Amino acid sequence: MRVERLAIIGCGLMGGSFALALRSLDLVGTVAGYSASANTRATALALGVIDEACESVAQAVTGADVVLLAVPVQATEVSLRAMAPHLGAQTLLMDVGSTKCDVVAAARATLGSALSRFVPAHPIAGKEMAGVAHAEAALYQARPSDSHPAGGDRFCARRAGASALGGGGESGLPAQPRSARRRLCRGESFAPFGGFRAGQCRGASA
Repeated sequence: MRVERLAIIGCGLMGGSFALALRSLDLVGTVAGYSASANTRATALALGVIDEACESVAQAVTGADVVLLAVPVQATEVSLRAMAPHLGAQTLLMDVGSTKCDVVAAARATLGSALSRFVPAHPIAGKEMAGVAHAEAALYQARPSDSHPAGGDRFCARRAGASALGGGGESGLPAQPRSARRRLCRGESFAPFGGFRAGQCRGASA
């Protein structure tokens, strides 16, 4: 699947690497990017990570075939709320946040009918150095990942980013074992340079 317009919300290490991965595979046309920091937007544009530096979330996602949300987890709900009215009827939406229970709750509270096209994903990838200047096309290659389709549409993950996230598997990479999924739902990060807990999810089994 070729993505004619990709919107990256959060043009840092994770979002920038996703865009570069699709570029390296010739799977994307135009990349629109938005970050709260004007300096980050300018850097992403200067490095060729994005083609358009947008002034708002709404501007970036308008007309996009695929949207990747790559912001800190605490910014998820406000970002989803800002984009929801501007998503196309067929737009596929993914996120790469390090926890999932709170992300899914935010999606259910904000996305309405677009929820069925939202695939929360957790690629186990990263670097010690954050920021778009450290983004690279190979960041997600050979890294495990897990997807948690919030609206029941598992095929979205394959369409939205399987190739960029490494090739085979439901979300492009091997799924996490059940024990890891339970930890993920509880709000634990699986970042390679140290985990954190973002608040226990009620109802998650131990």
